[in-house]
Amino acid sequence: MDWTVMVVIAAAGAAFGCGYGLRLLLSRKGLTSAERRSQQLLEEAGRQAEATRKQAALEAKEQRIEEICVSASGKKKGGVARSRPRRPAGSS
Repeated sequence: MDWTVMVVIAAAGAAFGCGYGLRLLLSRKGLTSAERRSQQLLEEAGRQAEATRKQAALEAKEQRIEEICVSASGKKKGGVARSRPRRPAGSS
């Protein structure tokens, strides 16, 4: 074989190897970046869920306190008398 053909084959092989190695390196970096982003999204979703849970618990407490105050005074807001809700049959 002619030496130019051998040089071209060697250069093509080296270029292929470098390209393959570079692709692996970039895909690993992209995967790491995607994993990091997914972890951030999960943490943010957890914080939002916790805030929503706390808000719902606070609203439930406030509603219960209002119900207790209304039942103690015997009136709804606005001065309208309130009857006690009926319990379903069979409940204690």
